[in-house]
Amino acid sequence: MARELINAVPFWWLVILCISVLTIISYLAVIISTQLITVPIDKDHRSLSNALIRILSTGFSVLLAFIIINTWNYLLETQDDIATEADALAAMVRNINVFPAPEKNKLMAGIRDYTILVRTQEWTLMKEGKESPDAWNALNNLFFTLQSFDPKTNLEKIYYSQCLKNLDTILNARRDRLSRLTSIIPEKLSSSLIIGSIFLVVILGLIRGESGFLNTTPILFFSIVFGFNVAIALSFDYPYSGDISVSNRLFYEGMLSSFKDPSPNTTARK
Repeated sequence: MARELINAVPFWWLVILCISVLTIISYLAVIISTQLITVPIDKDHRSLSNALIRILSTGFSVLLAFIIINTWNYLLETQDDIATEADALAAMVRNINVFPAPEKNKLMAGIRDYTILVRTQEWTLMKEGKESPDAWNALNNLFFTLQSFDPKTNLEKIYYSQCLKNLDTILNARRDRLSRLTSIIPEKLSSSLIIGSIFLVVILGLIRGESGFLNTTPILFFSIVFGFNVAIALSFDYPYSGDISVSNRLFYEGMLSSFKDPSPNTTARK
């Protein structure tokens, strides 16, 4: 649900949506509370309501801040995985230069096929939480091509060993990258975040009991800030989805820039 939402709605529209929904709901709750509370509101009521508002808003804000920090770290770790994979591919491109031309060309073609599939086809699929079987096949073919080569000279053996390490790094980084297709926030917690946000602003609005501009301003400002933070938490949750997502730029840079995508219609750099 959250993935489809952030893929369909641009980030700033999602921010506006979250802010608008929470602000409107909180204001309606204040209006309803004003109609229900017919007795005069004295200083003790205001003091108690302010204390309750502080407790509820602080508790939920701490939870939301914890979620945002963890999802942001999740995004940064995903970028590290991508950098590791791209660096290993680039290093392998350099290392195969010492091999005889036939083997070098086969390996270069395998690296090229895998790189292009990852940065185009698979990147599009990852936005929807899927991986590319074609990319897996290309990586398997690259392993097979390297394993079928028998190095002769000491120099070839040294760089052959380096290429094996490069491939192991690529495989491990790929697994780490694909492991982050899912949400770091458990589904129940994600649902609780949305439902709890609505419930919180309703409670805060009902507690206030006064619909005057000065009396409702703190709640409305809280709803605006809270809505913005909810939008950020949802956007950070899926590293490859939405406007705030990890770029495939590293697969287009350095040694990998010599590989050209097959057609202009293929997904390009973000």
